[in-house]
Amino acid sequence: MKDRPLLQGYINNLRRYLALHLKGSTGVVFDVYPSDAEGALIIFKIGSGQLNQDTYHPSSPTVNDALGKIRQNAFGGNLSGFNFRGTNTVIEGNRVILIKGEDGSDSWDESAAKHDVMRVTANSSGGRA
Repeated sequence: MKDRPLLQGYINNLRRYLALHLKGSTGVVFDVYPSDAEGALIIFKIGSGQLNQDTYHPSSPTVNDALGKIRQNAFGGNLSGFNFRGTNTVIEGNRVILIKGEDGSDSWDESAAKHDVMRVTANSSGGRA
């Protein structure tokens, strides 16, 4: 995902829809790993008393390369063998990893952000954290 304004708009929408499930003093920290090819890796952590923050890391050739730069337990071995399409969600500890494998505008618009938040919060009791 080379279109930073589109990427930032998606993150802003994610934060806005996540806020509907959080107490007022809870913040969301995003780590963004753009890809020179399609997609991006987005990691977020939610914390009480945390200030909202977006950190953009240097671009990687592919989403798979970005995935190799972070600590994660979901995928191992030769990461170049994976073919990520759509949005893949991994929840590990206190963070959520979104692996977005496409650049189509429908993957990054407000509707996509709302859908991605719904997928993450679907198993919650509906209460505010």
